[in-house]
Amino acid sequence: MERIIRKRRRKTTDQLSMLMAEFDAQPHWSKEKLAEISLYTKLTEGQVYKWGWDQKRKQYGVVEAERMRQIEHQMD
Repeated sequence: MERIIRKRRRKTTDQLSMLMAEFDAQPHWSKEKLAEISLYTKLTEGQVYKWGWDQKRKQYGVVEAERMRQIEHQMD
C-alpha cells in the first residue's frame, strides 16, 4: 500500500482571525462548537481542535491545557 504524502497548507488570515475570535470569546469548545467553527472556517474538526489545543498550550502551559481538556470532555 502506497503512502500519500500531503503538503502542509497554512491557514488563511480569515481562518486565523475567525479561530482567534472564537478562542478569545471562549477557549472551552464543545463538540458542537468545534463542528460549527469547522463549518465556517472550512477546516476539519481535527484541525480546529488541534489549533485550539496548541493555543491553550501557548497561553496556559501544558499542565493547565491538559486540565482544560479534561473539563471539556466532561462537557460533551
